[in-house]
Amino acid sequence: MSNRLVYVNFKFRTLFILRQQIPCTSSTSSFSTRPRTIDPGQQMKILNDKNQFKQSIELFEREKKKNKDQLSSFIIDQALKACVQVRDFRRGQDIHQLVQHRLSADSSLVKSLIHFYMQCHDMNTAESLFHISTNKTVYVCSVMMKGYIENGKPEKAIEIFKGVDKPDAVLITLLFKACAQVPSEESLNLVKNIWKRYQNTPLLNSYVLTSLIDALMKCGDAKDAEAVFNGQSTKVLPMYGAMMKGYIDDEMPQKAIDVFQQVNEPDAVLITLLFKACAQAPSEKSLDLVKSIWKKYQKTPLLNSYVLTSLIDALMKCGDVKEAEMIFNRLPTKVSSVFLHMCHFLFAGYIKHMMPEKAIEVFKGLEKPDTVLIILLCKACAQVPSEESLNLVKNIWKQYQNTPLLNPYILTSLIDALMKCGDVKDAEAVFNGFSTKVSSMHGAMMKGYIDNEMPQKAIDLFMQANESDEILVTLLFKACAQVASEESLNLVKIIWKQYNAKIVQSESTLTSLINALMKCGDVNNSETVFAESRHKSLSMYGAMMKGYIENEMSEKAIDLFKQVEDPREIIITLLFNACAQLPSQQSLSLIKTVWKKYQNTALLHEHALTALIDAFMRCGDVKGAETIFHKLPHKVLPMYGAMMKDIKATQSNFVIYLLAINASAQVAIASECQAIVDEIPQHIVSNSKISNALIDMWGKVGCVQKAEQVFTNLSSIDQVGYASMS
Repeated sequence: MSNRLVYVNFKFRTLFILRQQIPCTSSTSSFSTRPRTIDPGQQMKILNDKNQFKQSIELFEREKKKNKDQLSSFIIDQALKACVQVRDFRRGQDIHQLVQHRLSADSSLVKSLIHFYMQCHDMNTAESLFHISTNKTVYVCSVMMKGYIENGKPEKAIEIFKGVDKPDAVLITLLFKACAQVPSEESLNLVKNIWKRYQNTPLLNSYVLTSLIDALMKCGDAKDAEAVFNGQSTKVLPMYGAMMKGYIDDEMPQKAIDVFQQVNEPDAVLITLLFKACAQAPSEKSLDLVKSIWKKYQKTPLLNSYVLTSLIDALMKCGDVKEAEMIFNRLPTKVSSVFLHMCHFLFAGYIKHMMPEKAIEVFKGLEKPDTVLIILLCKACAQVPSEESLNLVKNIWKQYQNTPLLNPYILTSLIDALMKCGDVKDAEAVFNGFSTKVSSMHGAMMKGYIDNEMPQKAIDLFMQANESDEILVTLLFKACAQVASEESLNLVKIIWKQYNAKIVQSESTLTSLINALMKCGDVNNSETVFAESRHKSLSMYGAMMKGYIENEMSEKAIDLFKQVEDPREIIITLLFNACAQLPSQQSLSLIKTVWKKYQNTALLHEHALTALIDAFMRCGDVKGAETIFHKLPHKVLPMYGAMMKDIKATQSNFVIYLLAINASAQVAIASECQAIVDEIPQHIVSNSKISNALIDMWGKVGCVQKAEQVFTNLSSIDQVGYASMS
């Protein structure tokens, strides 16, 4: 019987099937009981489909021994596919030599070999085969284009397409995929031209249109993508998916959600994309939608592991940790790579919601964590520095230090965790133990030195770095601000001059630069940097105002505040600090105006309110300060301290002192308790109620000696005094 080559276009994949017509019955009987013989090529395909690649190769070798010159193109194709899967590059090359003499007459062999070499990432040999081929069919061109795209060379795929006179649907699809991989004005124009040329032909089927929408979205042309999408009366699910993915990539999650709600029967891909969109736009509405979809499809096959991963992420992003945990804990298997991927989102959610202990507990139950989970564990330990966290980080370091898992990203997180836990010595050992250091490792070390108040070490490390990026320069400025000196100022100016055009441009770097200059007393250059900045962020205004206050130029800080259209808490706090430093009727009037404007907003948190009370007191408006203080439902210790400054011995102030001492006893931090005591006048301390409260406070803090000292100084001891000491 004859063999024939059948070309099938199915969902962007081109399949070449060599089908042999084999009679199922004998010529003498309509119902022959003789077993049907299967062509070796078909047997190899069956084995390959079952992932039994070694058996497929063994069958090929047996057939080759029988008659190597009569091996069909289909057998060769299946053998090369098996070689790719078992990474037997040498055998594939031997097969190439075996059929070399047949290539000029058989383009299907050329196609199979090109596919093999592209899969093995040997593009040079694949290109050589393509160029010497005299019969460049659309099949051969499609394999070349697909290989270039998979090997990250979309520009070359585009060049192949341009050389084809009459492309088919597969080639057009591959072109759109290539253009999506290298988005640019040129790619966009090419996509539009091809769309315009073929839009009224049968070539632009639903699969091609899906790739077209994806390419337009990737190239930033959402408007034309919407036009293509809306222009189709019949839409397949992948087209909805391409639109949703494009919206998510372009940070338009609400539009992605709107597209999803047009679909009557979504598939797993669309549900996954919906959860991603809701995760990108966390809100009560998004959470309700996520839960309703989860409830609707939870008992269907649609909610596969990939969908569940996105579901956990969406729930975490929307703040429903409990529901995310419930879904995670119900998972039947906890060893697959998909399960680990779910753990990524669970860990990230715990860290975002300041629940690092939970991330640590989940990690302890994992048998084989991957790189991402080790990084997230280090971040969790850095978020809750303790002896336990430090020991866990050290154990992970010891367990994986000689494995490929410890890449530069893990090492960076490891160094950061060690530094956060106060183990500078081991962080230095990890850093110095590697000859090849990436910039992020330098950054983690510098930040650790700054956090541990070792700015000079951070400066020294910066000087050792071969190349400095924006993060390292920012950290250098922070270190110099921490050790303000003439030497630091000179270094800041040198780096500013050296990197001004290249690096010192972002908000964070400019803010750190202004802060460093201000700390070093160079107000003039700080003003120059601020004035020359095109986009002045709130953090830059904050650095300038803080610098003015520290350099006792409160008038300038107040003037700068008046330029801010939409201040945040830190800016308002700094204004109150400036007014407290410059007490006057004018300052008091400004304080009252700002307080009246923002008192019912979320901007005035405890830091701003403490500064507000302090400013009222410094400006002599004790009554105003008391009114605010007594109306506050929640008081923190610094507020009591602010009330106690510059105060006269009145009964109302006596009550404030007593409240402050009782609050300090609850906080139980020795340094803060001492700061409160330092503000209390001696004649107030001698009062029996105050003394008893002090004895109780020092007892709760654990400073027994100080409690005994107060007790000894009592002129008369009542029952409360004895009870406080007992």
